[in-house]
Parts: sequence; C-alpha cells; structure tokens
Amino acid sequence: MVENPLTPTTPPPASTAERQCYILVALLLCLIAVVVLAIAKSFPATSISTDIGAGAFPSVYSWLLIILSLILIAGQFSGTTLRQLLVLPTRPTQGFGRWTGPFCTVVTCVAYLYAMQLFGYLVATVLFMMLIMKISGIQRWWVNGLLAIVLSITLYILFSLALNVPLPESSLLESLTLE
Repeated sequence: MVENPLTPTTPPPASTAERQCYILVALLLCLIAVVVLAIAKSFPATSISTDIGAGAFPSVYSWLLIILSLILIAGQFSGTTLRQLLVLPTRPTQGFGRWTGPFCTVVTCVAYLYAMQLFGYLVATVLFMMLIMKISGIQRWWVNGLLAIVLSITLYILFSLALNVPLPESSLLESLTLE
C-alpha cells in the first residue's frame, strides 16, 4: 500500500542530546532575559503619571521569554515535546498543491481585516490565529485554540489595557444594540 504524502506523520521522540540542547537554549534565553530585566530597571522614569516608562517593554518581553523558556524546559522533562504537539504534514513541492498554503494564508489575512471590523479584535484574532496555525501545519485543534485564545487575550491586555491603544470593536454588536 502506498502512503499518502499529505497525511500527517508523528515525528519520532526527541533524542537525549536534542532534549539537552533544548534545555540549554532555554536556560540561555532565561539568562538573557534576566540581564535585560536588570538593565531595564536602570532606565529612567518619567514625571508623567500615566507613562509606563522606557523599561516597560523590555521587562514585559523578558518575563514572556522567561515563561516560554520554562514551558520549554518543563516539556523536555514531561516527555511531551513541542515537535509531538505540532504534527506537521508533508507538503507537496511540485504542481498546484505547493501554492495552496500561501494562497490560503493570503485569503485568511484579507478575511481577518474584514472580520476584525465586523466581529471586533478578540473574536477575529482568535479565529485568525487558529486558521493560520492550521494552515501552517499545527494539526491539533485544541493546541490551535488554546494558543490563539492565550495570545489574543495577552495582546488585548497589553495594548488595550496597559498601553491604552484602542482596538477595533464589533460593528455587528453596535448595529444590534442601536436598533
């Protein structure tokens, strides 16, 4: 029986050397993040009470890097590696099939622009991220959904609440409440 080249294949478990490499890289990233946190503390504060200061962005990114590095380390010890969650399909390299992924990505980006106006930032972004991850090859819907929800809410909190940047609201809900 001939294997279908488009069916997802589960990658083999990571070797011990590969796990050690992931842990080493994660520890190095944690070290870099701690150094950036220490440097960001020395940035001058402003006299404006609503200004978050110059050290806010490096601090947020450093903490995010530390959290993601710790998740990577925990995954190496739990036995569930990132490559086992991302069951990647084999993609065709010739013919029309090689253009379907990029074409779907462009169509999804255009649809996201319209969906954001219609449904608002949070709903449109969660759906957009889920579709983009699916197109990119992440096969498990629960991984797509969890990552999309966590990233969308994190970005919403960062921009809307922390930085006071207005994000698109749902015009669909506005039209329903005005009637």
